[in-house]
Amino acid sequence: MGARDQPPGNRPLTRRISTRPAAAGRHCRGAAVLSVKWMKSMGDPYYIAKLKESIPLVIENASHENDELIVSGSNWSFAAHSAWRVSSKNGFEYGAEAEPTQDQIRSLIGAKVIEVSPSGFVPLDVVLHLSDGSAIECFSATHYEPWVLKLPDGTILVADGSID
Repeated sequence: MGARDQPPGNRPLTRRISTRPAAAGRHCRGAAVLSVKWMKSMGDPYYIAKLKESIPLVIENASHENDELIVSGSNWSFAAHSAWRVSSKNGFEYGAEAEPTQDQIRSLIGAKVIEVSPSGFVPLDVVLHLSDGSAIECFSATHYEPWVLKLPDGTILVADGSID
């Protein structure tokens, strides 16, 4: 990384991940963009590998406002601005389209993120597997509705799911 690419002061470096080919050239200066081809050829995508370095993550707070799910803990947070759902071994429980109750959202508190995986639908869709057997699945349909993840090491990942 050159001096121009270093984050100023202690501000964490933000990494934007996208399904757009890196050669498209329409990205923020200094943002990292991963192409679908690269992601498929390298084993775990960068965002999955980064997440795995940080687990387990304890959910200490959970909220749902304006169709956005936010779960967070000590020095980390995950916000799904796109479609999302919570599933269990019994199948679909609730999600963005099926207005969850406050009790359902609060039930996430205390669970730990113990595993992460790509969902397989779109390369940037993510599944957070929880210690209670449930999973939070997030679908990044467009760049207007990303998911955003801030990790304890200060890394910020923004997945925008759009394909050009």
